[in-house]
Amino acid sequence: MSLHKIIVSVVAVVLIILIYNLPKVVVDNDSTETGVASRGTEVSHDFEISPSDSLKIADLSNKISSSGNNKKNTIFADSLANLYLAYNKLDSAEKYAEYILSQGTEVNNYQLAGDIFFKAFGFSKEQIDVARFSKKAGSCFEKILETDSDNPDAKAKLAMTLVSSATPMQGIMMLRQVLAEYPENETALYNLGILSMQSGQYDKAVERFKKLIEVNAGNVQAYFYLGVSYFELKQNDKAAEFFNRVKELDNDPAIIQAADGYLKEINNF
Repeated sequence: MSLHKIIVSVVAVVLIILIYNLPKVVVDNDSTETGVASRGTEVSHDFEISPSDSLKIADLSNKISSSGNNKKNTIFADSLANLYLAYNKLDSAEKYAEYILSQGTEVNNYQLAGDIFFKAFGFSKEQIDVARFSKKAGSCFEKILETDSDNPDAKAKLAMTLVSSATPMQGIMMLRQVLAEYPENETALYNLGILSMQSGQYDKAVERFKKLIEVNAGNVQAYFYLGVSYFELKQNDKAAEFFNRVKELDNDPAIIQAADGYLKEINNF
C-alpha cells in the first residue's frame, strides 16, 4: 500500500503529511527531474474548536481590543494565530499574521508572521492557498535576511517556499547551502528529509531524519518519518521500532492513531 493511501486510511481528519504538492525534485544527486508532489508539515486538526480553546480565543481577542501595547498585542495575535492553525482555520490565522505585521517592522514581527504563513503554507490543501501563503512567508523571511543575512532557519524556510515555486532547484540549492554551513540545522535537515521522501529516496530520508534525532532526540516527527521511510524500504522491524517510539514520545491521539495504523500494516505482513 502506498504512503499516501496508508495515511489517508489511517487518519481521515488529520493532516499528518502532505508530500504531494511540491515539484518533484531529486534532492541528493545531480538530477533535476520534476513532476508533481508536496510539503511535509506539522499536524493540524480539521474539526470544530473545543470549548476551552474557544474561551482562550475570546480572552485573547478581548486583550487585543483593550491593550494599547503593540508588543503585547503582537504576542496575543501570535497565540491566536497558532490556535487557529491547530484547527486548520487558515484564513483566521492569516488575519492575525497580517495584524502582527501592522504592529511594526521589527525583525521579531517578520519572524512571527513568517512562521504563521509558513505553517499555513504547509497545511494548505488548495494550490491557490499554497501559492498565497508561500509568497507571504517568503516575503517575511526575505525581510529577516535583509537584517540578519546569516539566519539559517530563515534561509531554510525561504528555500522551501522556493521549492514550491517555478524555480524549485533554487530552493534545493539553498537548503543544501544551509546544511553545508550549519550541519545540525533542524529546519534544513527536516525539509531535506521530507523532500527525499517525496522523491522516493527513502534511504536518503533515513540519513536526514537519523541525523535530526541526533541533534534533537525529542523530535517526534523525525521518529515518525523514520518509521515511514523504513516501512517504504520494507525494513519492517526498524519501522515498528520507530512507530513505537513515536507512541512513547507523543500523546496526540491523531499521531498515535497514525503510528498504530502503520504497526497494524506491519503486523499483517
